[in-house]
Amino acid sequence: MPAQQTRMSSLSNAARIVSAYAQTVDVRGLKHPDIGQTMYRFAAGATATLETVWCMPEKTPYDIDERMNIIGTEGFIQIQDTFPNLGIAEQTRFHSPDTTYWPMFEGKRGGALREEFSYFAGCALAGQKPRIGTPEDAMAALEATLAAEESARTGNVVKIARR
Repeated sequence: MPAQQTRMSSLSNAARIVSAYAQTVDVRGLKHPDIGQTMYRFAAGATATLETVWCMPEKTPYDIDERMNIIGTEGFIQIQDTFPNLGIAEQTRFHSPDTTYWPMFEGKRGGALREEFSYFAGCALAGQKPRIGTPEDAMAALEATLAAEESARTGNVVKIARR
């Protein structure tokens, strides 16, 4: 195996999710849960905790609340993406338009999703395999999601088999 391929494999293995534990709460009696928490364990021993809430009270002063904290042994990174980039208070409501993922400015789309689509289309038109957002990445994300769903359903930690 070439040196770069070996290096990429070892990086991928360390970052691979090996188990999931999830719990959900049904507040409104809909088909899917309103609240969920998942704890993922990575092959290298790190953990990630995700929380989702789909039933914010009607008077919540924002449409979306996206945050991510990465905490390491020597520091941390905090990212707060959409809110409060832009908040608009009107007589009847408060809202925060999307300024990050798919904003419209002077009649043109921009933002992160547009850049992702442009990258993928450029790779396809050039006949090049994407180096980010690969099918393998998508498969790993799907496996992690399905493991979390099974965990929430059974109440058990679900191990993800090594590919």
